[in-house]
Amino acid sequence: SELKEKQMRSQQRIQEKQKKVQELKQAVNTIKLSAQTAVEDSERIFTELISSMEKKRSEVTELIRAQEKAELSRAERLLEQLEQEIADLQRRLTELEQLSHTHDHIQFLQALGSGRRSPPWGRPDFETSSISVHQHLSFDGVRNSLSDLKKRLEEFCEEEFNKIPPHAAAVQIFSLPEPQSREEFLKYFCYLTLDPNTAHRHLILSEKNRAVIYSVREQQYSDHPERFDTLCQVLSKESVCGRCYWEVEWSGFVLSISVSYKDISRKGRGDECVFGLNNQSWCLWCSSSSLSFYHNNIRTDLRAPSSSRIGVYVDHSAGTLSFYSVSDTMKLLHRVHTTFTQPLYAGFGFYWRSDSVHSFDTSSQEKKKNFCYLTLDPNTAHRHLILSEKNRAVTASKKVQTYVDHPERFDYWPQVLCKESVCGRCYWEVEWSGVRVDISVSYKDISRKGR
Repeated sequence: SELKEKQMRSQQRIQEKQKKVQELKQAVNTIKLSAQTAVEDSERIFTELISSMEKKRSEVTELIRAQEKAELSRAERLLEQLEQEIADLQRRLTELEQLSHTHDHIQFLQALGSGRRSPPWGRPDFETSSISVHQHLSFDGVRNSLSDLKKRLEEFCEEEFNKIPPHAAAVQIFSLPEPQSREEFLKYFCYLTLDPNTAHRHLILSEKNRAVIYSVREQQYSDHPERFDTLCQVLSKESVCGRCYWEVEWSGFVLSISVSYKDISRKGRGDECVFGLNNQSWCLWCSSSSLSFYHNNIRTDLRAPSSSRIGVYVDHSAGTLSFYSVSDTMKLLHRVHTTFTQPLYAGFGFYWRSDSVHSFDTSSQEKKKNFCYLTLDPNTAHRHLILSEKNRAVTASKKVQTYVDHPERFDYWPQVLCKESVCGRCYWEVEWSGVRVDISVSYKDISRKGR
């Protein structure tokens, strides 16, 4: 009886799944049919629009040609009349020339009288200054009208197209279950490489851009609009779509493992640039002692222990993002259900090393999110101070340095100010040695001359 019961349950599960298969196939067919109908309607409407525009184009061309014909006909009539009058005048000029040599006064008077009654004296003359042929006026009006029409049509299309919903009406499709074992996840493994054009200059890529480490020394990367210029972050070159899975093995640093839209800001240190602190990115903050999830500057502390190997699973169409601790078994750390509106890119963020990475805590993590990169201003440095390491280090010297005179230089006290101003929430660290160092913040208006 127990065997029969198991058989019945198995048969029932098969029937339920077969029903789901049929429903899914029906949904797929509905989507295909709806999409094809929408495409055909779109093609028909655009064809009608193009046909209408072609008709109007022909009408405008005919209008221009009609204006051209009228102006040319008028110009040809005027030209013919002018040429006829020139010929008459030239003929009359010849007659007058011949008459000037006549010594018979009676014949002279008779010829002169008959000439006044014949062309060109017999027809009304017109001044050439009154002749005008429009060369551009009529066509300028047509051109201006068409330019205005084009502008208004483009504005209208832009306004109306924005009303078209970006997503079709939802058709319910049952999402596939998320994998459970690592073998199942690896079926969706995607091969990602890091994009050198996005890497901060303190990050070194290696292993054919599949590994990245933080370096104190700045790298000589070329300027690029997609490069993170302040935060030590990097994005993948490949986008993530469909169902994708990848793994991250990390050590030695505080790391954010992220997915992000490509539109995330790259310049500066504001929240709009930091993985997890905006609506463009989702990230898992990892340290040796804690895990936290961030999205849109909302933090979720995770009670799970940290892991040196993290698995990331994305189902783009289902709007699922999951982080797993990878070992012999897959342990879910955090899962998000949302709607992804753009392709996703894998991202990684590095944050400054503590004295001991193992003692890193959440409060320190919060501070280092606001880290600011400061350099010392040579124009403020006292002449007994030597700047080095690209103006990020300073030492006192008994030897006077040959700095140029500058109104912002401290001339008595061995002091120096940073070049960058500090505003908003900022954090920086100072490593020092010797007898005494004053670590300060100051207004720029502090006096520089005397004691």
